[in-house]
Amino acid sequence: MRLSRYRLLATTAVVAALASACSGTTSTTTVTAGPTSSSGSPPAAECSATGVDPVTEERTNLTEQAEAMRLALIDAARECDFDALAAFASEGSESFGSNGGSDVAAAWIEGEQLGEEPMRNLVILLRGTMGTVAVGTIEYRFPSAAGFESWADVPENLRTRLEPMYSRDDWADFEAAGIYDGHRTTIADSGEWLSYFVDR
Repeated sequence: MRLSRYRLLATTAVVAALASACSGTTSTTTVTAGPTSSSGSPPAAECSATGVDPVTEERTNLTEQAEAMRLALIDAARECDFDALAAFASEGSESFGSNGGSDVAAAWIEGEQLGEEPMRNLVILLRGTMGTVAVGTIEYRFPSAAGFESWADVPENLRTRLEPMYSRDDWADFEAAGIYDGHRTTIADSGEWLSYFVDR
């Protein structure tokens, strides 16, 4: 059974200037959130995307910029390169949509530690089906099921493509919600990575 979902707008990591009480000098420190070990660093977790087939044949139904971002995200996710992914998230012109709070890297690390497999699911999304939505600019939404107005409209073949992330038993949740509201990510035609919502 899946836990309740939540969404928060995420921005880039907060950088705070801290004054040194002893020397009177000023230093810059990146403020992070999330679980830490006794040493102050997040405990290591095995990368859930290790060994996942990226299926990275070039796609021609995206702009070159969007396709370049899709491949770069797959590469970073397969290596659990959280810093690279956070940098991609921060490069957009708008706040990155996520459910990771203000420090998306820490949230993804925590997800890996809890067995939620956000990196594995990101690779599966980006190698899977895609829908195109025009909202002022063109957005590519993964999976294509996220672009349908209701779960009832999602064809059986597209539902089947979700099985690496969900079992058919989970589909009852989507039926109850009336829409697909599971894992999803969006890339703009400009190549900006717009969002990554993780079903928690």
